[in-house]
Amino acid sequence: MITQTTVKKRINQLVDQDNSDEKHFDAYYDSALLFIRDHLTQFYSHYAKENNLSIAETRSMVDKWGINQWKQAILQCDASNWGNNATDRVKAYTALAYQRRYQLMFALIGLGIVDMTAKIEKFTQQNLISDISSQTKWLHRTMNLNFNQGNVQTIVNNSENSSIWSDRLWINADDLASDVQKLVSKHLRHGMTLDDLNQTLSKHVNTKQFKPNQNISDRINIAEYNARRLVQTESSRVVNQVNLVTFKQLGGKQVDVVNQPGACSKCASIADNGPYDISDCPDIPGDTHPFCRCFYVMVNLLNKVSS
Repeated sequence: MITQTTVKKRINQLVDQDNSDEKHFDAYYDSALLFIRDHLTQFYSHYAKENNLSIAETRSMVDKWGINQWKQAILQCDASNWGNNATDRVKAYTALAYQRRYQLMFALIGLGIVDMTAKIEKFTQQNLISDISSQTKWLHRTMNLNFNQGNVQTIVNNSENSSIWSDRLWINADDLASDVQKLVSKHLRHGMTLDDLNQTLSKHVNTKQFKPNQNISDRINIAEYNARRLVQTESSRVVNQVNLVTFKQLGGKQVDVVNQPGACSKCASIADNGPYDISDCPDIPGDTHPFCRCFYVMVNLLNKVSS
């Protein structure tokens, strides 16, 4: 039976899931930063002259060492995670890597970001499938009603928004690669020392020290937050889509919104102004905010269960 208590418990489970997922995102971005750090440091050690790497040195054509570096970098990546988005970008970066040295450097940066994004995409795809399945089963178990679970999952998977998050993830990844490449170019214009390289790769724990326009680590940190926001918001969307599709199957006409713990004033107001017509209710999370874990519940659901 669905009650305020069971709904709040389910919301808390989803919030805990978000907190657990954050650790995975941290690991993916830390790995990408380490990949970029290692390859830029090796690049610097091989091509720098008198503790300085300038544009002049990087304009020369790639040599045998550079080609081997690229091949080794490819082998470091887990290509089993790569879909079409990743494969297409790696092909483009490979063509770039075999030209001039600065292009090899840019390709190495891009490769690290592509591999990271492919891992996030695969992780998210698996999570969303699990979200849809677990929410459908939760509703079935909690309401003790028979409804077409497979049909619910098909409708949610085929919704017009189902692939938008992936497109945005890759657009954001391209922006990240471009920004990091520009940061490296800025240093090369004036001649980059090893200290310059280390400084731009150093982490800032205090957000007040963040300089994403100057620091690679800070820029990657912001990208991590944006990816988490995108993915966790999509999780909220599919969970609530499962709710709505299920309630419609059961003949529901109206829904209430139950707030997550510590809900903002906007979400609290939305909940207070319910119930809403099921075909014209506020969109969660579209009309609320990113990371929102507020939750639809069908009006008179207890009567429905009893009948």
